[in-house]
Amino acid sequence: MRYFTTEYDWLDAHIRNLEELSTPVSDFHIEEMKKRRLLLKDRLYATLHG
Repeated sequence: MRYFTTEYDWLDAHIRNLEELSTPVSDFHIEEMKKRRLLLKDRLYATLHG
């Protein structure tokens, strides 16, 4: 579970940084990162409430 939280926190911060700084990034790349973040969030939820 520790791995999921660490990766989720890093990915979330990275995505927010890209969006807040208006860093040029392809739509495909940002959407893939958001999908990964959602998958991690779902896994964390399932672990905590499973």
